[in-house]
Amino acid sequence: LHERKRKRLIEKVLFALASVLVIEGCLLAVMPTRVKTALELLVKMSHVSISRIGLFFMVIGIILLSVIEI
Repeated sequence: LHERKRKRLIEKVLFALASVLVIEGCLLAVMPTRVKTALELLVKMSHVSISRIGLFFMVIGIILLSVIEI
């Protein structure tokens, strides 16, 4: 039982990583100028703000992964 849960967790993490790569790849391919503008705005933000945004997205992602069945 423990091994099955571990395998399921690994599958969820790999699914999440693959999804991010697909979405980010699409954004870069479809609208590179907007992505570049967003990155320029990101450079102007403080490290604390960027860390908080990253933590927020991480928590939302963990919640979504725990809710969905893949």
